[in-house]
Amino acid sequence: MDTSSRLTAALALFLACRERGDDPRQLADLHPDLADLLAPMCDEGAGEADDERRLGDYRLLREVGRGGMGVVFEAKQVRLDRRVALKVLAPEVSGNPTSIARFRREARTLAKLDHPHVVRVLEVGETDGQHWLAMDYVDGETLDDRIGRLQTQGGHSRTSRRQLVETIADIAEALQHVHDAGILHRDVKPSNILIAGRQRSSAIEPALQRMDPSSTAERWLDKKGRALLSDFGLAREAEAPAMTQVGTVAGTPHYMSPEHLAGGQALTPASDVFSLGATLYECVVLRRPFDGDSTPEVLHEIAVRDPADPRRVDGSVPRDLAAILLKALEKDPARRYPTAGAFADDLRAFLEMRPVTAEPPSVARRLRRWARREPLQATLASVLLVLVGLAGFLAIQWPSMREAERAHREQEYEDAITRGDMARLAGDRDASLAACARARALFPERAEALVWQCLALSEFEGPERALRELEAVYGHEARDDVVENLRAYLLTTLGRSDDAAAATRRAGTPTTPTGMLFAATTLLLRGKPGDLERAGQLMSLAVRMSRQPRLFLYACWAGVAPPEQRGECADAILALWPSNPLALQQAALCLAPTDPARAVPLMRRAIDTGIKSNNPHQLLAAMAWRAGERDTAVKAAREALALDQLDDELRTNLIDKLLRPADPAAAADELAAWLARDPANAAALRLRARELDAQGDAEGALAHLERALSARPDDPDLQCMRCDLLQRTGSSDHALAEAERLVAAHPEHAAAHQTLTLLSQAAGRSDKVVTELRRWTKQKPDDPNAWVALATALRQQPDDAQRREALEAVAAADYLTGGKSAKILALRAELHDDLGEAAAAALCRSRAAEFTPATK
Repeated sequence: MDTSSRLTAALALFLACRERGDDPRQLADLHPDLADLLAPMCDEGAGEADDERRLGDYRLLREVGRGGMGVVFEAKQVRLDRRVALKVLAPEVSGNPTSIARFRREARTLAKLDHPHVVRVLEVGETDGQHWLAMDYVDGETLDDRIGRLQTQGGHSRTSRRQLVETIADIAEALQHVHDAGILHRDVKPSNILIAGRQRSSAIEPALQRMDPSSTAERWLDKKGRALLSDFGLAREAEAPAMTQVGTVAGTPHYMSPEHLAGGQALTPASDVFSLGATLYECVVLRRPFDGDSTPEVLHEIAVRDPADPRRVDGSVPRDLAAILLKALEKDPARRYPTAGAFADDLRAFLEMRPVTAEPPSVARRLRRWARREPLQATLASVLLVLVGLAGFLAIQWPSMREAERAHREQEYEDAITRGDMARLAGDRDASLAACARARALFPERAEALVWQCLALSEFEGPERALRELEAVYGHEARDDVVENLRAYLLTTLGRSDDAAAATRRAGTPTTPTGMLFAATTLLLRGKPGDLERAGQLMSLAVRMSRQPRLFLYACWAGVAPPEQRGECADAILALWPSNPLALQQAALCLAPTDPARAVPLMRRAIDTGIKSNNPHQLLAAMAWRAGERDTAVKAAREALALDQLDDELRTNLIDKLLRPADPAAAADELAAWLARDPANAAALRLRARELDAQGDAEGALAHLERALSARPDDPDLQCMRCDLLQRTGSSDHALAEAERLVAAHPEHAAAHQTLTLLSQAAGRSDKVVTELRRWTKQKPDDPNAWVALATALRQQPDDAQRREALEAVAAADYLTGGKSAKILALRAELHDDLGEAAAAALCRSRAAEFTPATK
C-alpha cells in the first residue's frame, strides 16, 4: 500500500472512531500497520477529549490565530451544533476599557455587514468577563498563501491569473457593500482575503501538520468556495472619530494609499480602492507594486513613484488589465475609480471581454507624470531637446549645476529646520510642524528633520503621538544614536523605563554633532538641576565638531548660552551669515535679554530682508519695548496687527499681551477698530468681555459674551466663560444648569467638564461633583487623572461604600500609570487606611518608596 492509500485508510479509521464516540487511542494497537500515522491523530484527539475548554455555549477546539488584540479559536457551538471561528479578547488587554471599546466596535462593524463575500458575524457576547464574537468558520487559504504558492511554482498557470482577477472582482463588490454601510476597511491586503479550500476535520489537522509541516493550520471553511474579506480590526465608520490620535498611520505599508500614509487628512473609500488595486497588481504580476528594503523606502515609493507598467514586468498581461491596474493605483484619489463598485464593473467587463473604462496612459500623460516626479531631469531634457548645440557645454557645467542645486537645497533645509525649532520654542505648533515637514521633503533620507518633528509632536500632541510617527517610519529596528536617543526620551516620558533603557544602550554615547545636539535638547526638556550647563557644553561641542558652519547648530547653541556669552554668539552668527534674515533674527534674539538696543535694528533688518518666520513684527515690538523705544514698539505691534494673514487668536494675543502693556489706550483703540470693522466677530467680542470683566463690569462683560455666542453659539469655550460670569453675577442656579447642558452637548470637552465640576463645588453639590466625575471617567477611561479626581471626591463622602468605590477608582489610576506613580500609590494607601486595611496600605507605601523624586 502506497503512502497516499495508507494515509486515506488511517483518516477513515480515525473519523469513524470519532463518529462512534470511542476512545481513538485504541486504534494504534488494533491496526499496527498504520500505527505511525494513527498515533499523532489519536494523541491530538485524546488531548481534546481530556482537556475540553468551554466558553459559554462554545467548545474551544483549537487556537488558529493570535494578534495584538485577540485570539481566534476554532470552536463548536454546542446548542446549534455548528462550527464557528470564535475571536476572544486577549487576557492581557481584557481589563483595558479602550481595548474593550475597540473590540466592541469591530463587532458592531461586522454586524452591520451582510454580503456573501464578507466574513459574517454570528453572535457577540461576554462570558465570565471574557469578551468574544463568533463568526463564520472558513477553511482554505489566504490570497497571500495563493500568491506565494504561485511564486514558488514559477509563475501563473493557464487559468490562475484569471481566477485571481475574478477573486478581486468579488472582493471589490464586497468592499462596495462595506462602503455603502459607511465603513472604511483601512487594511485591505492579500492576507486579509480568504479563499475557500478543502474541508478538513479539526481533529486531524494537527496530525496533518506533523506529517506535512508546509501545510497551514490556520485554514477557513466555506462550502460554496467563495472568497471573503476579513479582519475588520482597523475598520471604522467614515464619520466616526478614530480611536487613535490624528495623523496615526494604521495598516500595512506595502498596500497603503498615499493619502493614508500622509496621516493628518481624512480617508475616503478611494483609499481602500488603492489598497485593493495594489493587491490586484500583486496577483497579476506576482510582485508588489511598491517595495523596498525598509519601511521608509516603501513609504517613499508610494508617495513619489508610479508603479511599473505591468506589461513591462510581464509581457503576457493583457493591455486592458494593465490599464485597470494603473487607474486603481493613481496617486490622486480623483483619478482612481470613483467607487469600489466601478472598479468591480471594469474587472467584470475585462473578464467578459467587454470594453473597459480604463485607458492606458498616453505618451503625453506619461511624460507629465515623469516631469512631476523628476522636475529637474525633465527641465534638463527639454533644454537638451531645444538646445542640442549646447550639449557639450551642459556636460561640462553639469557637475557645478548639481552642486549649486544641492547647495540651494542645503540652505533651504537649514532655514526650514531652524524655523521649525524656533517655532517649537515659541509654542507655534502649525509653523513648527510645517517647517519640519518641508525639511523632511528636501532630504527624506535624513533622520534629523524627523527627530525635530517628533519633538514638536511630543510637545504639542503628546509623546505617544510622537512615538507612533517615529515608528511609522523606522518601526522597532535599531537606528543611529539620534533616533535611539529620541526613542529613549519618548519612552521615558511615557513611563516605559525598561524599553527606554534598552534604547539608550543601543544609542550609546553621541559622537556626531547632530547626536550631541539632540542629547542637549533632551536634557533641556528634562529640566533637572545641572542639565542646562551640560546642554550648553554639548551644543558648544557640536558647533566645534561640525564639518561646516550650520545656522541650525549655532541657533541652538545661542539659545542655551549663558547671558555673558550671548554677545559672542550673536557676533559669530553675524560674521558667518551677515545677510541671512534668519541669522539676523537669531542674533537679535541672542542680544534681546542683555542688549535690546542693539537687537532692535537687527530685527528690523531681518524684516526688511524678507524673513519667513512667525510674527517677526511681534518680536520687534517686544524687543523695542524692552529697549525703552515705546514708539517703535507700538508701531511694530500695529504693523503686526495690520497684516491680513493674522488669525483671530494671534490678533487677540497681540492686542492683549503685547500692545496693552505697552500702550493701554492704543490697545483699546485697536480693539475698538476691530469691533468697528467686524462688530459680530466672536473673538473681538470675547476680548472686550474680558476687558470689561477686568474693569469690574461683569454685567457688561456678560452682555458682550452673549453677542459673541450669537456669532458662535456652539463654541464651548465661550459657553464656559458665560457660565462663570453667570455665577459671579448672582445666577448660580442658572450657571449650574447651563454647565450641565454644556457638558451634555460637548461630553468630551475638558473645560466644560471642569466648569461643571467647579460650579457644583461652589454650590455645595457634592453629589453633582461625584456624578460628573463618574461620567468623565467613562468618557476618558484611559486618563489616570480622571480616576484620581473621582477617588478624591468620593473619599470625602461619609459612608464606606463610596470610599470603597474611591479605592477602586484609584486602583484604576494605578493600573493606567503602570504602578509607577508614587502620588497615586500614596492616595491608595490613605484609602486603605480609611477602610482599616493596614496591611494593604503598608504594601502601597512600600511600592511608592521604590521611586525616586524624578519619577514621581
